Amino acid sequence: VMQVWMPPPEAGSSTSYSVLDACESEYMFDGDSKGFEGAQSVRGADGVLYVLGLCEGNHCRSGSKGKDTGNGKVVIMAREETGGPTGGCYWKTVRIVDLPIEGFVDYSALALHHATKAVAITSQENSQIWIGSLTTGSNGEFDPLTAEFEETAVYDMPRAATCAVQYCNVEGIAWVEDGGDESDAPRVLVGVSDKMKSKGKQAFTCLEKDQSFHLFQLP
Repeated sequence: VMQVWMPPPEAGSSTSYSVLDACESEYMFDGDSKGFEGAQSVRGADGVLYVLGLCEGNHCRSGSKGKDTGNGKVVIMAREETGGPTGGCYWKTVRIVDLPIEGFVDYSALALHHATKAVAITSQENSQIWIGSLTTGSNGEFDPLTAEFEETAVYDMPRAATCAVQYCNVEGIAWVEDGGDESDAPRVLVGVSDKMKSKGKQAFTCLEKDQSFHLFQLP
């Protein structure tokens, strides 16, 4: 987990970000092809900053076990200053929380809207967005020992005119609208897509939306 400093807007495009420090996670994965595919921070009621790490594969595994749908996991972590693999800082596993999502083959991004506790989770393989909530999911209220994800709905990302999947590589998601009243869940998300897989590994309909930003409005 990296702590990054971002320059203020007035600094201009010539000023880049810088990495302040990087600490390994205590949680270990069984291969080098799957890991955390999304992360979100939230301040606990105890004042501790927690990181929610979204596992890419089901059971936090790779291979066939990772495609065993209905077994998504989020790892709640808290930073420790000493005791890591190299003796320095690391992110200690506090708890692993199950996701109430039945059909996702993989999990590619996580967004938490602190004010309303609304959660969005995407799947590349399914080209879908799960919308739910996280109990105690507000800054200053979060309880890592009791927090649970609650389901609301699953939406298909927009399909092509032929009904083919076209959003094939969404790797990031974030809430961009508060939805009016502070108590209302947001209705707009911004997504970003990775490069389309080559050599026929994905359908040609994936090309138009790869390596780009997208705005999604929930119905």
